[in-house]
Amino acid sequence: MRKKIALIMWLALLGVGLGLVGLPGLARGGTIDSTDHDFSGKTWNTAQFKCQICHTPHHAGQTRLIWNHKLSSQSYTWDETKTYGGTTLPTNISTWGGSTRLCLSCHDGSVAVGDLYHDGYGSSQSVTGDHVIGGGGVMDKNHPVAIPYPYNQAQNTYNGSIKTGDGVKLTTFVGDPTPSGIRLYNDNGGKVVIGTAAGKTGMECGSCHNPHDNANDPFLRVTNTKNAICQSCHNY
Repeated sequence: MRKKIALIMWLALLGVGLGLVGLPGLARGGTIDSTDHDFSGKTWNTAQFKCQICHTPHHAGQTRLIWNHKLSSQSYTWDETKTYGGTTLPTNISTWGGSTRLCLSCHDGSVAVGDLYHDGYGSSQSVTGDHVIGGGGVMDKNHPVAIPYPYNQAQNTYNGSIKTGDGVKLTTFVGDPTPSGIRLYNDNGGKVVIGTAAGKTGMECGSCHNPHDNANDPFLRVTNTKNAICQSCHNY
């Protein structure tokens, strides 16, 4: 009798386990599947890991986002003035807590995609071509990142002490309510967390891009039809 009960319980658990396989986002990995951020099919990725190229549950490079990809050691330069309407553009992003440095750990082309803190692959393959942003540390002609967003059409500070420049036309930015579709970040004592509260609110690469969802190529948070993503922030 005990054996029969044990068999029934085992079969029930097996049925639950098989049922979970069919749930989206558990076994299949959600919307990152088959995107450019899905490295599971790369020949150098011998373990066929999908998430571990960026994240790992143990022995990560940092606790925040359990980040696993080695960070770039580059400092960055911008156009000659190094300002945007008087807003100082950050140059030492590699030592800052914002998410931009995580994106640039691959996209400045200086660190191999398989160069990880934990269970790395020793691959020398890096991103190339149009996927390189800030190659050689040069950020010229790119949209500024890691800077304040003029929340509610007011001057703001972000990334420590970077302040909205006096030359920024505040009325050309979407005010209140918060810009729709994109994501703003809140600088909280050097640690950047998701937030939309007035004061110390800024823009990151992740403001316009969602690295886990390529429904709007290239990983845009909203479709850019008729420049919709631009007008999420810019009031033109």
